[in-house]
Amino acid sequence: MTPELTDASTPIDRVRAIALLLPEAEERDEGGLPVFVVDDVPFAQLTDDETVCVRTADAEEQADALESDPDAYEPADDLGPEPWIGMTLGGDPDWTLIEDRIAHSWELAAPERSETPDQAQTRRRWITLAEVVAVAGVIIAALTLYNNWQERRDAAADKAVEAASATRDKTRFVLRGTPSKDKSQIVLAKTEAHPLGDVRVTFPTALDVGPQDAVDQTIESRWFEKALRKATDGGPDAQSGRLPVLIRYTYFTDDQPTTRQAVYDLVWETHGRPLRGRVVELIDLRLRETGGNQARIDALWTKDHPAT
Repeated sequence: MTPELTDASTPIDRVRAIALLLPEAEERDEGGLPVFVVDDVPFAQLTDDETVCVRTADAEEQADALESDPDAYEPADDLGPEPWIGMTLGGDPDWTLIEDRIAHSWELAAPERSETPDQAQTRRRWITLAEVVAVAGVIIAALTLYNNWQERRDAAADKAVEAASATRDKTRFVLRGTPSKDKSQIVLAKTEAHPLGDVRVTFPTALDVGPQDAVDQTIESRWFEKALRKATDGGPDAQSGRLPVLIRYTYFTDDQPTTRQAVYDLVWETHGRPLRGRVVELIDLRLRETGGNQARIDALWTKDHPAT
């Protein structure tokens, strides 16, 4: 980073020095706060003493930045139809990252230019030896500056990718369960890293069983046992099959809630018992697919309905 940037007395002065180093950049006043433009297109705006806003290429880049470092970035969707992000200048900000973001925003705002005939004639003019030396010096300095900037940009991009990957790994959780000893319940697994919150189980419409909340974090065969026996009457006492259900569950990571929805199979068996008729036992809980809805489990039930 150049001395002019590091010697700036305030965060606004430092942002100003970074922005005005870029080609054809100009500063304008918007409501008492600086806005930096190239060819009348804004690429950096200061909303207050603590935040500078810059452009992103698209909504996906905006979302990736917000996910990778929520402490450094914040959404700034009120600045126009293009996706913007804000970066706080308070505390001890990462000025290398801020410089790279401002330069990237300038690249998105700067127009592509074509060469005029006069410019072409000037470019083709005879260059003296002194000019060759001067131009070579400028090129070497520019290449050095560009290489340093590219290295910082690549490092910042790698850091953002690593942070996003670590965040995804930390918040990843799949609901699982095991049968109780008497096989009348599926006991949902508990982990310290991802405590469970609300869990709701929805059944195929054909069973005429309403949604059930797993208050004790167990799935009970008594919720649907009667309906399942009725749907499978007419066959042998010993049967087995899969009951597709829709499970919507909330879990916590560092006290932050995440809600997921997926289609699971309740694997069941029935056995004849004296004086009790057929008894439903729960054998396993298996993830079938993520997402899903009522129509999906209805279709799966129709497809997997055991023959009677």
